[in-house]
Amino acid sequence: MAYQTEHKTEPTAEQLSAYLATQGLHGRGKQPLSPSNLRRHFLPWRIYTIWAKHRQNTDNPRIQDVARDCASRNITGQYNRPITTDYITTHTTDFQRRWQAISPTLDRPTSTQP
Repeated sequence: MAYQTEHKTEPTAEQLSAYLATQGLHGRGKQPLSPSNLRRHFLPWRIYTIWAKHRQNTDNPRIQDVARDCASRNITGQYNRPITTDYITTHTTDFQRRWQAISPTLDRPTSTQP
């Protein structure tokens, strides 16, 4: 997200690898993260970004709406297949976990200390 904010575009796997290395994030042997390793995370992240926009308005985004928005943004799966509601559903638990981890603290329940 920081790369996109700075460069106003989504990075390639190679660009992201180099960027993360400048931020101190490395792989094994303190080498830059492998672009091929990063590449596998791009599709779920693209879908999460759309899901998160819907999540801002409701606790349970409609999967059909997320799939429709993926199609309208030309986000496709392997072999340019459309993103299905089943595919999104398999990631929903991870999306919710990610949302809780990075959403503003105002959206999280607060605990009170005695």
